[in-house]
Amino acid sequence: MSRHRYAGLILAPDFAIPELPRAAGRPFTTISMGPRRRTDRPRAWQHYWRQQGGAEWMRIARQPGGHVVQFPALAEFSVTRGAIVCSPRVGVPMRTVRHLLLDQLLPAILASRGRLVLHAGAVDVDGRAIGFIGPAGAGKSTIA
Repeated sequence: MSRHRYAGLILAPDFAIPELPRAAGRPFTTISMGPRRRTDRPRAWQHYWRQQGGAEWMRIARQPGGHVVQFPALAEFSVTRGAIVCSPRVGVPMRTVRHLLLDQLLPAILASRGRLVLHAGAVDVDGRAIGFIGPAGAGKSTIA
């Protein structure tokens, strides 16, 4: 199992995450690939994040020992202390699964544990960072 660094933490996935640098050390969490699914599993959803138009983007339910986080029609993640299991929908590319993991799920987990997480973009200009913060869809990546 490879190890990668993410926000100062060590991750141990059982699949490639080329967006992250390699690392050594004791992992904060293992990440494994579960079965691909054809449909979203219904659950007793407790929390929803919605897009600007009102469509559900992410929903969360409790499960024994942790939570299930589902991105409708894309993937479901089982999150317990020390382990994440990714179960993408059939046909969803791995780059999308990695995006959901790295840019959505892991920041939410870090924020729930008291870490400061910013939704931002940044560029390096002559060795100095310039950051752009704002809501989703505000154009941070485009301007960066």
